[in-house]
Amino acid sequence: MSWSDAQLEKMVQHLREGDVVAAPAEGVYGLCADPFNHDALQSLLAIKDRNPGKGFVVLVEKPGHLSLLTETLAKYHWEAIDKYWPGPVTLLLPARADVPPLLTGGGDKIAVRMPSAPHVLGYLKAWGGPLVSTSANLSGEKPAQSPAELPDDSGYVLESPVKLDGSVSRILDVESGHWVR
Repeated sequence: MSWSDAQLEKMVQHLREGDVVAAPAEGVYGLCADPFNHDALQSLLAIKDRNPGKGFVVLVEKPGHLSLLTETLAKYHWEAIDKYWPGPVTLLLPARADVPPLLTGGGDKIAVRMPSAPHVLGYLKAWGGPLVSTSANLSGEKPAQSPAELPDDSGYVLESPVKLDGSVSRILDVESGHWVR
């Protein structure tokens, strides 16, 4: 099962209006928002009761979208990208100076992932650019694996075409080589 064009168009419309949307990532539901919409990012923080110093993971459909988020990347950054993407590894990369501070948690790195799951790539392609995806749960609680487990104010829900296994991505700080999660 995949989504109809109408379902994807509705998701995109909600995102363009600054709404939060619930959509399945690889293993759990994510709360998604336009990474360049301050009000949408504030809504995510409120829904999750999340510390703004944590930042957010941003999904990209293709490496070409990185230029919207990162500074010029060194050879070792590209080697990590080639090694881990597409897949369930989020990379901490040097953030562009003009990236919204809520994305980075006020730091100088941004968490980016290029997923391999076809359903995730499908809605990323429909959106057409980077998209915030943070686990659909209150901060510190178990992430949602079904629409019934989503926070009350999750917004439009794009129901998963596959069974979600509860896994979350690992996070690698490419600069230090340290696994953060």
